[in-house]
Amino acid sequence: MNLLVNELHSRGIEVALMPINKSEQDLVKPICPIFPLNRTWNGNLIDFSKSYVKFLKILKSWKPDVAILNCDLPELFGALSLGFIPRLIAVEHSHHPFASRVSIGKITRTILKIMKTEFVSVSSHLSIWQVPTKPQGILLNAIKPFNVEISESNLGQKSMLRNVMYVGRLATQKRPQMMIEISRKIQKKVVVIGEGEAKDDMILKIQKESLNVEMLGYVKNPWEHFEQGDLLIVPSLFEGDGMVVIEAIEHDLPLLLSDIPDFRRFGFPDSNYCFDSADFIQRIDSFESKVDELRVPSHIRSEILGSRTPKAVGDSWVLYLDQKRN
Repeated sequence: MNLLVNELHSRGIEVALMPINKSEQDLVKPICPIFPLNRTWNGNLIDFSKSYVKFLKILKSWKPDVAILNCDLPELFGALSLGFIPRLIAVEHSHHPFASRVSIGKITRTILKIMKTEFVSVSSHLSIWQVPTKPQGILLNAIKPFNVEISESNLGQKSMLRNVMYVGRLATQKRPQMMIEISRKIQKKVVVIGEGEAKDDMILKIQKESLNVEMLGYVKNPWEHFEQGDLLIVPSLFEGDGMVVIEAIEHDLPLLLSDIPDFRRFGFPDSNYCFDSADFIQRIDSFESKVDELRVPSHIRSEILGSRTPKAVGDSWVLYLDQKRN
């Protein structure tokens, strides 16, 4: 969203960003006005109430014509916006939104539907949960271009495996615990980058079994921690857009993914997909001396990344907003 608001702002569109939860500054810095609500993540009802009151005050003073709602909490705020926003657009990012608060999710989506909210998706393979309608638009996530140069001739390099890496939230759907299983069976160091509810349990197992696993927690730019020979593992149970995978191929990294339809849609070679932890371990062993062969071929990479430049995504949003307005 930082990339999107920057792109829209650069086109002269009056746009602002309203992050609800308090957090560190992102890698991409917004250049438009920012109205942070500074809610404490996983906070109590008092934290929610304070941020909600601030939200209403901002709506009254700024008077936006459109609000783009990304993920569960913004949707809840949108449903409680009391008619201050003429047009609401909810963006579906996952197969299972409101996974930990299903009842609240059902109520929120019902209210949004009554408010004639438009539901769009970040990928054509996602349906709209609890709303009997197809997405009214497919609007891809943009990625920051890093201009990594690759060629087909480099795909067969014989780099030795250095570390096995994980990047993402430590949540059930991402299956970060599989990195523990992998660590038990391989001789290489495992590096886990990310925060989430599974963190404490993972740390306990690592300490108890003296596993060669380094937990780095949240880092602003995880890709800075990758070096030649590092292999990314993405063991998700299900995915939305798969931004970690898309950013990884932007950085031309070798990777192994869980064999799920959400990842098969990318059309990578079969060697990049693994069915379970045993399959991941076997594939790691097989490619230990030739890990660069697990990089994605350049023609697939170019096809995926070409539609995700900030300009291309900005074009699609401007077109969608104008068409629906008319």
